[in-house]
Amino acid sequence: MKFAKTIIFNLSAFLVSSVLTIAALLLCLKMFDVYLLSHRHPAAADEDADEPTMRTPEYYPFTGGQIQAYKRERGKLPWSNFYDDFDVVSGEYGFFIDFRLEAPPPKADNEIRIVLTGGSAAQGWGGRTNADMFYQLLPARLTQELQEHGQNCKVTVVNLAMASSLIYQNFIALNKWAHPLQPDAIVSFSGHNELAIPETTRGDFDQFASQAGGLLHVLRYSASPRWVKMLAQYYPGIVKRTALGSLIRLMYLPDYSDDWEAKYLLSRIDPTFGPMPREELQRRYQAAIKSMTTDQIVDSVSIPLYENSLESISRDFPGTPVFAVFQPLYQSPDVYTRMTTVVPGRVNDQDHYADIKFLNLQRVWEEHNYFPGSLVDSAHLSNDGHKLVTTYLSDWLVPFVQDRCAHIIAAKAAAPQHAN
Repeated sequence: MKFAKTIIFNLSAFLVSSVLTIAALLLCLKMFDVYLLSHRHPAAADEDADEPTMRTPEYYPFTGGQIQAYKRERGKLPWSNFYDDFDVVSGEYGFFIDFRLEAPPPKADNEIRIVLTGGSAAQGWGGRTNADMFYQLLPARLTQELQEHGQNCKVTVVNLAMASSLIYQNFIALNKWAHPLQPDAIVSFSGHNELAIPETTRGDFDQFASQAGGLLHVLRYSASPRWVKMLAQYYPGIVKRTALGSLIRLMYLPDYSDDWEAKYLLSRIDPTFGPMPREELQRRYQAAIKSMTTDQIVDSVSIPLYENSLESISRDFPGTPVFAVFQPLYQSPDVYTRMTTVVPGRVNDQDHYADIKFLNLQRVWEEHNYFPGSLVDSAHLSNDGHKLVTTYLSDWLVPFVQDRCAHIIAAKAAAPQHAN
């Protein structure tokens, strides 16, 4: 009996001790969790959402990160307090379109089709609804202008702009999807990302490239740290043939991404770059990025990126006018003024691309003091801003659409005579 009581007492003591230990561990975990929530914040407000928001990127071949496809966002958004009744819908591949790009609608006989490209401002972010965005306001305005002048043509705008994209990614998207659309003109509305992303990455790659490059090393056994390779000598099947090796390498993802950025940057700017130990690689990389000024980044990355991409678009669509618009930016840096001056000079005067025409809305906004009410932040247009852009783009494009409509009407009138 005494032995049984001793067993029960010891067992009870063990259970109580275990429960208290587990409770203490859970309490410590909760305290650490509270600390993390109070001291570490997500890069974007919607990163902690239980479901992907429209801004959650998917990674596509060729064009990089694109927002969620076939997504609808309504109500108050976590990334903006400007509207309480936001209501925006995305279409295929995240573009703000209402048809399938792989099977575009045929072009009508009297249709003037304009393809819009650019970043998030061009896509429409900042507008309360899709109907409030200039990509929908502009074709209605231009069509009305034509009708008031007795011209029976309809203007449509296909929005192939994509949030967070650089202008060379716009070129790739146009090359991949715009040719079947048979555009009469292309409008590029950009400028912010071509400044902001190179300043962040110190190069001409998009913001997801280093993450993708780092993840490739996670899947690669040869990228394993030395101690994992030593472990693989004794347990090669477990390390190489199961997910264990990848799970271990996943802990080194920040290092892999940093190394990818270092190799990419140094391969561009360091004539002596080659294989080297990681310590030397990071030392050179840190020295390089510390010595680079914003002016140098704009001159070596932003301006050539803009110039070459526009000219590539023009070569890819010969005879199609490209209307390049520098978007308005609130409190823009001085380097933006230089970029908006240098790029047109190089494209038109030095390289003689007459089909590329420029409109500097940054200068217009500064001259008329449209800041800040026309923007919801430093780059994205409010509803009022979308209306203003529609007005200026319409005034700029009216002569083109009138001339284009006259050619369409003349061609239709000449067709029966030729048949007779």
